[in-house]
Amino acid sequence: MSQLKELSVCVSTLGRLSAVDRLLQSLSRMADQEFDDFEVVIVDQNPDSRIRNLAADYANILPRVQYVATPGDTGSSKGRNVAAKGSRGRWMLFSDDDAWMIPGMGTRIRDKILQDHENILWLGRMVNQQGQSQRRQYPRQAEWIRDAAALWRVSAFCMISGSVFGKIGPFDERLGLGTYFGGDEDTDLLLRAMAQGFPIRFEPRLTFGHVANPHPSDDKVLGQARGRGALVRKYETTSLGQNLRQSLNQYLWDIRWKRPVVRMLGRNESARHKDLILSGVAQGYRDWQG
Repeated sequence: MSQLKELSVCVSTLGRLSAVDRLLQSLSRMADQEFDDFEVVIVDQNPDSRIRNLAADYANILPRVQYVATPGDTGSSKGRNVAAKGSRGRWMLFSDDDAWMIPGMGTRIRDKILQDHENILWLGRMVNQQGQSQRRQYPRQAEWIRDAAALWRVSAFCMISGSVFGKIGPFDERLGLGTYFGGDEDTDLLLRAMAQGFPIRFEPRLTFGHVANPHPSDDKVLGQARGRGALVRKYETTSLGQNLRQSLNQYLWDIRWKRPVVRMLGRNESARHKDLILSGVAQGYRDWQG
């Protein structure tokens, strides 16, 4: 078995090349300047295995690169599970393929997370190219997340120890990008951690860059909405169910009153997406099994 690392950066990718290059570039800067006791595990779901040569190039630059090709076997949760299974790190960071490491992140990970208790799950925030938070509802201060519905505000960046992932994982492969229920696979994993009593900590100083998408496709909006409806259905008979249901009802209420406003303002795409969210949540709740 190869030598263990402190951290495994787990990346599942499909349909991208330059974005993965940007992520690996940022990781190479982190290795040079801040922290290098990590590996990168890349799961390439592209039918043409387009990431293979890129991974080979960075294998000469980064501390360690593991490359796994799974052409035709797609889905973000599937890719993350493959990466987790092959990882050799004490901790795992699940990164989107269009994200990148912000300067200073490696130092914070090294000095704070890796030195703290392995039972804690750490959440951070996404920022755009200008360094601005992509979600207005991110807490301004570090806080423990004890409210199940609050996970919808903060679940994006996630660091989890391998020992905890072994107890609450894997990702539910019925959820996430590339499936009918196209979202909330990360929230689902965190809900399982919360149900088992593992502490969850949001730290706004843990930031990673992420490409903002002001015009998501209709299919993506619909899939993410189905994922949210499915999540509520999945947990409705548990102790977390009432909290999730209340949060979902408030979310749908906001969508309903905003819909005619944006339509009146001529923002047709926004109005259409709100229609899709309302129908998608209902579809996800209706169609979830088990």
